[in-house]
Amino acid sequence: MYQYEENFDFHALGREIKRKREEKGWTQEYLAQLVDRTPRSIMYMENRGQHPSLNIFFKIVIPITFYCSPFFLDMSTQYLLLAKIEHIIGAL
Repeated sequence: MYQYEENFDFHALGREIKRKREEKGWTQEYLAQLVDRTPRSIMYMENRGQHPSLNIFFKIVIPITFYCSPFFLDMSTQYLLLAKIEHIIGAL
């Protein structure tokens, strides 16, 4: 069975997570507590480009209000996803 696997470089994603975390004045330890990970796992994501699970990715994205779609989606999909996210957040 053929499986399509695209090798995505997560270094840019890690740098953006780090930038947004530092922008908020948060330490790796604080972010790790928020997402129930170790500070070392946050460091690996930020500095080594280790990819997080989808669950951890969303746990990180939500508290730091990180706009992730430029890394993954085309423009039309970005707008639809952003609208859905804003709707969900507005309902909270």
